[in-house]
Amino acid sequence: MGHNASLMSQERSKASVVAASLFLATLAYAGGLFAMAYTQGLLVRTLELRLVLILSEAALALPAVIAAFLLARSLPELHRFRPLAPKAVLLTVALGLAFWSLSLGVFEAQYVFFKPPLAYLQQFQGLHETLKPGSLFGWFFSIAAIAVAPAICEEMLFRGLLTPVLRNAVGSGVAIILSAASFGAIHVDAMADGTSVYYRVPFAFILGLLLAKLRLDTGSLWPPMIAHATLNATTFCVVVLIAEEPTTTLPDPQPLMALGMLVVGFAVARVLNRQIRPAAPSA
Repeated sequence: MGHNASLMSQERSKASVVAASLFLATLAYAGGLFAMAYTQGLLVRTLELRLVLILSEAALALPAVIAAFLLARSLPELHRFRPLAPKAVLLTVALGLAFWSLSLGVFEAQYVFFKPPLAYLQQFQGLHETLKPGSLFGWFFSIAAIAVAPAICEEMLFRGLLTPVLRNAVGSGVAIILSAASFGAIHVDAMADGTSVYYRVPFAFILGLLLAKLRLDTGSLWPPMIAHATLNATTFCVVVLIAEEPTTTLPDPQPLMALGMLVVGFAVARVLNRQIRPAAPSA
């Protein structure tokens, strides 16, 4: 009887931890979205755009940091990240490049079937033109705003908090899908006239799946951060360095290019993901 009572007590304790962690993770997600939107709205007219982007990403991550601190005793994996061997760091950078190829393939593939509004592409070009650096410091500042800050802050929320909490509650497979869906949801873009555009959501969902799996496979948040930063930095550099004339008409679809980038990106990512291993913890 005493043994059964002890088991029941442990089950109730585990259930309470799961419920509390899910509540705090949901609160951190909702609070982070609100804080990010509020920060952007408050500062966008008064501060330089790159600084606004950095501060709004920090606002997104802050509730997750607080939640992870409150859950530190019951879920220590939220703040203990195994280090990576130097070779694994280089492999993770290469993995980020493979994710970039895969992302272009996704965009090209969906473009074959449905196209974004022309004004959306023009807005995208305008944003990168605004962020285009004019000096060495400008390059560091722009990369920090468009790649480093999102990689650190978004990974802290989605793969640092949500993925482990969800895995503890519903298992790895469902956790990966749910965290990827929540990541996709923040990639709904707003046009100047208030129209919502969902063109980046499929790409973000697929990337969210890959990054969440990488987080669980390696037991560390460093690989998703490095791969995420590499993907964003590569996209920015390609757009800025290979500048095109402002879009006046939508280009033709390129299905063969889409297929090629999907196949290459997926194949390389699969190989690299198997090779990335965290360094053994020091004694």
